[in-house]
Amino acid sequence: MVPGLLSISSFLCFTLSSIQAWLSFTTLDVIAMYIHG
Repeated sequence: MVPGLLSISSFLCFTLSSIQAWLSFTTLDVIAMYIHG
């Protein structure tokens, strides 16, 4: 396997997990704001 490809795929995995975590955090924030009014 090409080292460059490996770093790119690991970077993509990291980015996707970061986006997913950010989205879930934002969603929870919005829900909390909506509940507390």
